[in-house]
Amino acid sequence: MNLVELEISNYRQFHGTHNFMPGEQGMVAIIGPNGAGKTTLFEAIEWCLYNPSSIRNSDLQHRFQGGRPRVRLVLEQPLTGDRYEVEREVKSGTTAASVYKLSEPDRPVVQGTRQVTEYVSKQLIGLPHRAFVATFFTRQKELNFFGSLSAADRRREVGRLLGLETIRIAQETIGKRRIERQNEAKAKRAHYDQESANTDFEAAKLRIAELVSGHRNEVEAAIASAESARLVYEQLRERLSTEQDRERANSELLLRLERKNGEVSSLGQRMSAARTDIDEIEAASRNIENLDPIASQEAALATRVSDHERELERFQRRNSLLDQIEQKAALESRLLQEIVEVDRNVRPVDRPSGLSVGESRPLEIQIDEVMNFVAALDVAGSSDRAQLLEECRSHAIAVTETAERVQTFTDFADRLQREFDELKGGIDPATALTDARKRREQSQEKLTQARTSRSSIVMQRDRLASMRDRLQKGLVGEACPTCGKPISVEDIAALDGQVDQLNAQIRTIEQDERAAKMESESAAELEKQAAERQSKIAELGGRLENGRARIEEEHNLLLVNQERLSASLTVLGLTHPPSDDDIRAAQGHVRELQRAASQMPLIQRLAQDARLLREQQASVQQELKAVGDVDYDPNTHRSDQEQLDRARQARSQIEILQRQVDQRPVVEAEIEICMRQIAIADGELKQIRSDVDVLGFDPAKLEAVLAEEAQARSSRELALATQHRAQSAHQSAEGELRMVERQEAQLQRVRDEASEAQRLADQYDRMYREFTRFEQDVVRRVTPALNDLTSQMVDAITDGKYERIEFTEDFGISVFDGEDQQFPLSQFSGGERDVISLCARLALSQLIGGQAATPLQFVVMDEVFGSLDQVRRQNLMDTLHRLIDDAGIFRQLFVISHVDDVRLSPAFNEIWRVTESMDGVSSLEQVTSTSHPEDF
Repeated sequence: MNLVELEISNYRQFHGTHNFMPGEQGMVAIIGPNGAGKTTLFEAIEWCLYNPSSIRNSDLQHRFQGGRPRVRLVLEQPLTGDRYEVEREVKSGTTAASVYKLSEPDRPVVQGTRQVTEYVSKQLIGLPHRAFVATFFTRQKELNFFGSLSAADRRREVGRLLGLETIRIAQETIGKRRIERQNEAKAKRAHYDQESANTDFEAAKLRIAELVSGHRNEVEAAIASAESARLVYEQLRERLSTEQDRERANSELLLRLERKNGEVSSLGQRMSAARTDIDEIEAASRNIENLDPIASQEAALATRVSDHERELERFQRRNSLLDQIEQKAALESRLLQEIVEVDRNVRPVDRPSGLSVGESRPLEIQIDEVMNFVAALDVAGSSDRAQLLEECRSHAIAVTETAERVQTFTDFADRLQREFDELKGGIDPATALTDARKRREQSQEKLTQARTSRSSIVMQRDRLASMRDRLQKGLVGEACPTCGKPISVEDIAALDGQVDQLNAQIRTIEQDERAAKMESESAAELEKQAAERQSKIAELGGRLENGRARIEEEHNLLLVNQERLSASLTVLGLTHPPSDDDIRAAQGHVRELQRAASQMPLIQRLAQDARLLREQQASVQQELKAVGDVDYDPNTHRSDQEQLDRARQARSQIEILQRQVDQRPVVEAEIEICMRQIAIADGELKQIRSDVDVLGFDPAKLEAVLAEEAQARSSRELALATQHRAQSAHQSAEGELRMVERQEAQLQRVRDEASEAQRLADQYDRMYREFTRFEQDVVRRVTPALNDLTSQMVDAITDGKYERIEFTEDFGISVFDGEDQQFPLSQFSGGERDVISLCARLALSQLIGGQAATPLQFVVMDEVFGSLDQVRRQNLMDTLHRLIDDAGIFRQLFVISHVDDVRLSPAFNEIWRVTESMDGVSSLEQVTSTSHPEDF
């Protein structure tokens, strides 16, 4: 499958719609700063095809701009030319997806997010999500792990890419469970052996059964004895109940007698209290007669006190008004001091104030004089002139600075022009680049022809040498496979001569091959230098063009600034720009006027306070006149108030005593009632005493019955205790028997559980070994194919220098040179190690992708240049280019990098750039054919 088009809308930091349409075959660079969103483009492909759980819908929407995330992907099957469109988008929090065949746009192949993922995994690509990512992405750490990781780590990482990670996790889980079951079986067997040692369960059960039988007989005898004691106890309980009933009846009569005596005593107390109340009522009548003359003066005294209070209010109001007159006078003095101080502040030094505190003129007139002076100040005019002076000074400075920039930019442009002319001198860079590329292609063609010729002659030589060796081993006389004649010794000698001639031809071709290789490398270096020169010329041309525009812009700005300066001088009536001292003097005058003008609110407030003060003074004088003279004697007022208080107190006491006198009829009725109730209670007391004599209760008889009942109860309790002891002993024996039986059953369960745990441990052990054999079998099956694919790429890239690569069972790499000598990867230089590791990783991707129904023809290499210097980066880019042009391993190879010099490499067919604005929005543009020099 080839990538034809990727369209993303509102996906993560890409707001709006962006299209990525790479060529059908070639290397494509995706450049831009870290965090701009380069990897996000290919993550969008992963989400569109598989919708993995690791990419959540809630994280897709742009964090600032919003919008509905959508990704549309067009893939092409190179063999058939069929194109398929896969689209996935988020609508109202849910995902919608569809697949269309572009030749049938009206009929979807499949719809629904789960259905699309399943169709992609099983039919369109034919790879599950994990295998697709392992094929699709190659990152820096995956490029280096063949040479830098330990054997165990390398085997784990390659196994993860091959999909063996789940198998290994399952094997580790099974290993843990095997150990758990083995420990469990060992512990339970030890527990069983320890508990069952020196224990005879059958003998113990027989002994305890005999004890149970003996205790059962004792229980039966104790039950009979307890029943006899119970019958005697119940007879005595009936006799005791009869005597206790008579005791309760006697107690009830005595209680009634006691209560009735208490009732008679209470009636006597009530009657005594009533007679005391009669005495207090008579004393209250006498007190009323004594208090009545004092209370009769209350009305006259109240009138006199009311007159005193009205005169007191007029006295207090007159004093308050006199105090206000003094306060207003003090306030007028303060206002006069404030306006004099304001006048001193607002007048210039050379214009002294015309006011003073001791002046006899009215306050309002003096305030108006200061207000008129401040209102006449021209603050706005002075401020405008100061501002014009400052602007004129700014225009003069701008003219000077702009003139200096024009001269600086002109000098810099002249220096760039000289550098540009030096680079343009000599052979045209485009012609030099074309010649160098043509020379490299010609030398590469010669190298290929030499390799082909050498390979053909080597095969012919090997065939003749093999025939010669067979003949030398005694096969003389055999028929020639060509002519049918018997082979002679002379034929062997002729074969030796032919082999020697072929070896001489091979050596000659090898010399031609080395010369062609050196010529190819020289041409490649010239091509690289020509490309760099052409890029530098384009960059300088762009910078010169931008510089000339900038110089013209600055010159126009100089003219504008000069016009502004001239106009400003005309308005001010000056011939030269003002100095800093002129501006400071004008600004100081403005500040002095502004300070005076700032006092206007205070002056207005003082004027308003003065008017209000005059109104308040007139109002106070008028109210004082209305109050008039006052005649108030506080001693007389106090004496009359005290007499009024005594009269009111006497009136209150008379009311209380009168309520007490009014209760006399009630108290006399209470005395009569108590006398009648006492007579009735005496008769009831006589009847209760008679009933006690008739009942005839004897406490001694009750005590005798209680003693007999207690003895019978003790005998019954003794019999029951004997019965309980016998039953307890019987139950204890039965419990001991059951405990022995439970111990025996429990140990049997422990033995069975130990056997079951051992069975599971053995089963887990078999499963663990099977997983190990499965992984080893996968490695044995994968390694030959991985050897062939890697060898094919390394042979093509190194021009046959290293024609065979083999992997160990730990995926370590051994490299064979042309003489069949084996070397580990660690012995090679950094550049060669990077090339071989790259081929191994890409071969692994091709091997995994080969499992697909329609294998992927593109791969993404994400930031693989981060740890390489400039030389190794260029070598690696040339290697990747040869995987497409020469080896034909892939049709499309996408390289993500933030390294600046990537875009200058001639290895790339296309360059796309991702940038991010200040508001966090990323954008995508193709910059293959455009120059983007640095800002001038």
